[in-house]
Amino acid sequence: MSETQKSNTPMILGIIGFVAAIPGLLCSAMCGGLAEAGGAQGAGTMWTLFNLVPTVVALIFSFRVKSNSKQSGFVILGCTVLILLATIMTFNWIFGLITVACFTIAGVLAVKD
Repeated sequence: MSETQKSNTPMILGIIGFVAAIPGLLCSAMCGGLAEAGGAQGAGTMWTLFNLVPTVVALIFSFRVKSNSKQSGFVILGCTVLILLATIMTFNWIFGLITVACFTIAGVLAVKD
């Protein structure tokens, strides 16, 4: 595509990935809260932030793909690695892998564009 006409696909995949991450974020917050109730102080906040921050950053940069596609693509791919680590550690396979797939495709398309 030409420089003035960039694809909306990374933005759409970023939105889909964020929406798919919402149940996983709620689950990690609930499981973290149960861990705090069991005596692991700070676990709930840590897991919630470890899942929430990269997801929100990837969503924000998926909207910025039109202005700076390469930088946004690399940030999205970096956030995808963190989301994958959080998915593995919290055993959030269904929604986590959907989120990782959407953000990976969005990041690769943004870098390629």
